[in-house]
Amino acid sequence: MAQHTGLAPATVSGLIDRLEAKWLVRRLRDTRDRRRVIVEINYERVAGFAELLEPFAASLSRLYERYTDDELEVILDWLRRSTALQRAAARELAER
Repeated sequence: MAQHTGLAPATVSGLIDRLEAKWLVRRLRDTRDRRRVIVEINYERVAGFAELLEPFAASLSRLYERYTDDELEVILDWLRRSTALQRAAARELAER
């Protein structure tokens, strides 16, 4: 998770600690590599989240309808490129 987010391993551990305290995830030891920890989602606990996010998803859907497919392609291209630039900048800062 640290590699994918750019966060420090200790920060990721703290994040997992908080999620675990809320029963949203649990840690499992990898049976093949005891140094490795697998984080498993508690699907029963998160099952109600879709209902909570439905109003937001509906409003995004209405927003998307205002754009043509070509316009959405341009927006998506910009988001991908800007994300790549942000990740590169974060890597450079981490290497200093």
